[in-house]
This record gives sequence, C-alpha cells and structure tokens, in this order.
Amino acid sequence: MKACTPYQLPVANGVVDLTTGRLMPGQSSDELRGGSPVAYHEDATCPLWESFLSQALGLSDPAASRSV
Repeated sequence: MKACTPYQLPVANGVVDLTTGRLMPGQSSDELRGGSPVAYHEDATCPLWESFLSQALGLSDPAASRSV
C-alpha cells in the first residue's frame, strides 16, 4: 500500500482533491489509506467555524473566511 498523496484526502464517499475541493470517486487501485470516515459534502457550511475565523482574523464578514 502506498501512502496518501499530499493533495488527496480519502473520505467516506470518495476522494477529495484538496487543490480543487472536488470529490472524485475512489478506486481500489489508488491504494490510499487513512483519511476520514465522514462523507464530504461540497455545499456544507459551518457557521461556528466561519465565525471563529472571522473573529480570529479580524474579518467583518464571516463568509470571507471561506477563502482562507
């Protein structure tokens, strides 16, 4: 088995390309290990995390923290 490549994160419903944020189908030939048991949802939000980042970074708009 090979280790996970630096920009691929195995998740419950596929593999996330961390450079694009896109979900790809996982294939056994990828031989990825580790990862997250949680399913990835591209449209998911986390208002609490965005609020924390906004306060920590001094941003006026919590949505602006998405680009961080």
